[in-house]
Amino acid sequence: MNWWPEPDNPNAPLDTSNGLSKEQCLNLGCGRRTFPRMTNVDKWDGPGIDQVVDLFSLPLPWDDDSFLYLYGGHFFEHIPHQWGGYTEFWFPFIKEIIRILAPGATMEIVGPHPRKLDYLECPGHCRQVSQISFNPFRLRDFERMSNQINEIDKRKSLEFIDQRDYRYFQLGPLSSYHFRKYLRMEVGAIHGIRLRYRVVNTLNFFVEDDTE
Repeated sequence: MNWWPEPDNPNAPLDTSNGLSKEQCLNLGCGRRTFPRMTNVDKWDGPGIDQVVDLFSLPLPWDDDSFLYLYGGHFFEHIPHQWGGYTEFWFPFIKEIIRILAPGATMEIVGPHPRKLDYLECPGHCRQVSQISFNPFRLRDFERMSNQINEIDKRKSLEFIDQRDYRYFQLGPLSSYHFRKYLRMEVGAIHGIRLRYRVVNTLNFFVEDDTE
């Protein structure tokens, strides 16, 4: 886990998709956070939006292995628990994400830190997102979890790259209100989380060995 102060834009992608075309990079559920070098997708149309898609309507409208980079900024915490007849919508949704990402692709997720004390004050936040959220889709947990979750696509899995936690600082003197607030928030040390994963081909992992 790395600790780092707030950059100029803590919600901007770290991986700036160097060498990739706009069509290979997906900015998922972007809202007003649009980036010119990415395909910006949201449910509602607006400035900078390239495609209007209901992201909670599965399957997603892209072919297998369509993208080499996916960025989700303050989107994944809004994924509902129950939706469209699914008792836990997270698993089929992440399965779809892995399906549209090609082997070798990078997935980068930014959102509120699970330890942020006022995390649940936003009524649109449905879940906490952390490394644990993606463990069922990592190769190390496939043998144990694939028997329990039939939605897992065994052709590809997620490989953890890194996690970075970021914090906000207020410049200048603090008022008594902000002083008390920052003390309550562990001196403002924990605000957001950034997770990065790589999509890897795991088909060979499940090929049964017929040699004796």
